[in-house]
Amino acid sequence: GKFRSKPWDALLAEARHLVAGGAVELNLIAEDTNQYGMDKRDGRGLAHLLRELGQLEGLRWIRILYAYPSYFTQELVEEIASNPKVCKYIDMPLQHISNLVLLAM
Repeated sequence: GKFRSKPWDALLAEARHLVAGGAVELNLIAEDTNQYGMDKRDGRGLAHLLRELGQLEGLRWIRILYAYPSYFTQELVEEIASNPKVCKYIDMPLQHISNLVLLAM
């Protein structure tokens, strides 16, 4: 189906609950994580989410899994670079670089 972002308030409430329960790392996982918020069109995308999550006391790491290069913004790159809680690597499913590889799968 269509890409749908988890509602902002629900996502932050879940993150706060997990951190309050002792979680020190949050993994953000989606079919294409860096598209977060694009369907909402309220200006709160992945960069804003990372900034908000970075303020959670007790949280040490945020990992972004399954990000595609086509939706990176300068704002997202800058947030990843400047937010000390965001792990400094990008998990990209490289099989999507080639239709032949996808067909073979």
